[in-house]
This record gives sequence, structure tokens and C-alpha cells, in this order.
Amino acid sequence: MSDAQKRERAYAHQAFTLIELLVVIAVLALLASILLPALSQVREQGRATVCSSNLRSLSTAVYTYAESNDGWFPQWGYAHGGGTAGAAWSWINTMKPEYGEVARLLRCPSDLSRHWTQPLNGRFRCTSYATNFYVSSAAEDNPLFDRDGHGYNRLDWILQPANTIFFCELVESGQYALADHVHPENWAAFYPNERRQAATQLALGRHRGAEIYGLIDGHAERLPFEKTFQIQRIENYVIEWLFNKYDPTVAR
Repeated sequence: MSDAQKRERAYAHQAFTLIELLVVIAVLALLASILLPALSQVREQGRATVCSSNLRSLSTAVYTYAESNDGWFPQWGYAHGGGTAGAAWSWINTMKPEYGEVARLLRCPSDLSRHWTQPLNGRFRCTSYATNFYVSSAAEDNPLFDRDGHGYNRLDWILQPANTIFFCELVESGQYALADHVHPENWAAFYPNERRQAATQLALGRHRGAEIYGLIDGHAERLPFEKTFQIQRIENYVIEWLFNKYDPTVAR
């Protein structure tokens, strides 16, 4: 065998055949299909961790604010639809000394709302988080005032602070995208479609099918919506709850 033939045979052994190349590509594609979802889950877990940290910080700030203000909680101020008449009283502004005016605490890294950069009704989005109207509305404005004679925007009126939501995650589009609070007192009226109504206000499922909540005692918790608000039945206009962590009189 000549030297040229030997070199040609050596090159043939070193080179990939078309079938071998296709097998390699198929294996790489399979590995990518396995690894990419895993990497995506890791990234989302990281974002959820940051969001949870934000809500712990904000919830702790609420508790600190209440202790410095004779037990009163900060109030809402930005209306759904974009109204800013009460902005000066919004928790976003009045609670700045407690959360240190750190803007990043107001945004969940998984919040992809276009209204951070594209205004709605002439105004930009200023937070990923919303307060529970039950505990951030005062006096006659409070949903429970007519029944109980007072609001529930005060620390010593909360029987279960570890089970009562103060903060939840705000929907990214629609009229509530610019608000700083949500209205859970209205959702039951849409039973059995209360989840659909809540989804017009909350970012349900933002974190792998769940949402992160800030509770009044200062901790944050990742929960599916049905673990925070679920009706077992309504009979003679009386609601029997499985879960309602918004109403401070039934939260548990």
C-alpha cells in the first residue's frame, strides 16, 4: 500500500460519516431539550427568591410602620384605572422611611408588564405589589365598616397576622396594572368564577402556578390562589369558606 493510500485511509477513519454527524446532532438536541427547561426553572426559582425577599422586606416595613404610627397600617392611594388623587397617602410613598426608598423592592424580577416603560393613561407602573383593601382602607371606606363599626387597617384588630395577607402580586395589564391595591371583597360575588375575577387584579401563576404573598406578621409565602381564597359553598347568601386569607375576620 502506498503512502498516499495509507494517508487516505487514516483520514477516512478520523472523519465523521453523515450518519455519525446526525446522531451527534440528535444527542445534542436531546440534551438541550432536557437541560433548557431545567435551567429555566432554576432562573425562575432565583427570581421567585428575590420576589419573596422583596415581600418580606415590605411586610416587615408595614409592621415597623404600624408600631411607629400607633398601630395604624399604611393606606392605598393609586386607584385602578390610573387615578393618582390619593398618591400622597399611598403606602408606596408614606412607607419610604421603613423600606428605605429602595426602588428594586417594588418590582418582582418576573414582572414583565409593558407599563414599566409604556405609559397607560399617561402614567407608568410603579410597583409589582398590591395591598389587600381589607387592611389598607380606613373607616367608612373599609368593606367591613358597616358590619363592625370600624375598619381593619390597624394592627391590634388583626387576630391572625401570620395568616392575613397584606401584599399580593399585581396583574401586569388592564385597569389594575397601575393600582397599588386590590379588592378581594368583590370576588365572591362572581362565584363560581371568583378565580377569573381575581385574575383581573392579581398576577396568578406568576411563579410556577402560584403567587408570593406578604403576610402581616412580616413573612412571605408562595401559595396557589385556591389556598388563599376558596369558597366551599354559598347558602342563603352566607359563605362557607375553605380559605380566605384576605378578610382578617375569617383568616386562618
